Amino acid sequence: MIRGKIPFDTTSLKKLPRTTGVYFFLNKDNVPVYIGKAINIAARISNHIADIKNIKEAKIREASAYLDWRETNSEFEALLLEAKMIKKYSPVFNVSLKDDKTNAYIVIPKQKLPRILFVRENQMPENLLFWFGPLTSMRMARSLMRRIRRSIPFCTDRRKSACFYSHIGLCSPCPGIIEKLKNGEEKTILTAQYDRNIHRVISVLNGNGERVIRLLKHDMKEYSDNERFEEAALVRNRMTHLHELFRKRLFFDEQLEDPLFLYKKRMEDSEDLKRVLALPKLDRIECFDVSIFSAKQAVASMVVFTQGAQNKREYRRFRIRHKSVYDPQMLAEVLKRRLTHIEWPLPDVMIIDGGRPQLRYIYTSLEKQLSIIPEIIGIAKRPDRLICARTLEPIAVTSDSPAMHYVQRARDEAHRFARKYHISLRTKLQFK
Repeated sequence: MIRGKIPFDTTSLKKLPRTTGVYFFLNKDNVPVYIGKAINIAARISNHIADIKNIKEAKIREASAYLDWRETNSEFEALLLEAKMIKKYSPVFNVSLKDDKTNAYIVIPKQKLPRILFVRENQMPENLLFWFGPLTSMRMARSLMRRIRRSIPFCTDRRKSACFYSHIGLCSPCPGIIEKLKNGEEKTILTAQYDRNIHRVISVLNGNGERVIRLLKHDMKEYSDNERFEEAALVRNRMTHLHELFRKRLFFDEQLEDPLFLYKKRMEDSEDLKRVLALPKLDRIECFDVSIFSAKQAVASMVVFTQGAQNKREYRRFRIRHKSVYDPQMLAEVLKRRLTHIEWPLPDVMIIDGGRPQLRYIYTSLEKQLSIIPEIIGIAKRPDRLICARTLEPIAVTSDSPAMHYVQRARDEAHRFARKYHISLRTKLQFK
């Protein structure tokens, strides 16, 4: 159920999150009159309010009494959730103020070996197995399905012959090939396989990415047990890509019913990491990363998460003073400088992007210079795994656990923040 979290007025804008998600303009009866998605919810709603010349925006403002929102972990999730909410509520200003020609839909006809089609609202065929939309343009619809296709092969070609994508593994098995086979066991198996792919696409479009990831994981294990290792590796790559799209396990129906859904998931991540690290408390973690083009332009970032959520006010940036281009040496410098700031709250855990060599050098350096060192862990790659700096031993945690998701989220944010600072410095140098 959608309920207005805050009144629709300029004084309430400070309460809006600056995160990715879907937002709702509601009338006095808590009925959505407009639904949109944004990378930054607060900034997007501010744009709606500031645009005084646009007639559509003026009508939305006039009809609105409350604001609500649902945070997501990625733009992909926001796109799926926005389309699902528009489909469910049919907000008046998402429908009446759009030319039907601009609305695009993804449709799957109810037929044997169905192709996935892209149609306009006035071209919607009858007897559909599934439809998804409205989307703002055909370009958006095709872009969305291109992302999904990297994880789940399907066909969009109506011709009764092998399509282009069948030659590069993105339509496998191809209906054009299946239809030419004589009735028999091979045709039955391939038909069932294609039908399974179509239903997995539907699950992803419905927001059930976790279910499809579980199914892909089962397929990978089955191939591996039968020593079909190339096929197992292919499924693993598809599963990894799908996991990247969703970033975390989210169910949109749960999220719709519970406005605190994302908050609870973040707390779950934090509690799981506390359990894995056997810590008495885990309120604050800090994650560090280095970005370097040359020794003169080496920088580092420190991002802060409190109880599972980003705390951007506590983010810090560092210019590396040491002339070395050796990552562990630069990270050791940054961690030492950070720990000398006694006015900053001490973290429960410090995270670096690195394995045993980096951790060994950093921890040894800090031990020689500091008396108090918080828990430090590294995240080693290929595959991602956690390592304790004190013991240099791996930490028992599964790749799909909430604890690992939390650490990965912190690492990715530290990398983004360091890279952003690095690019800004390089740009300034170029225009000096």
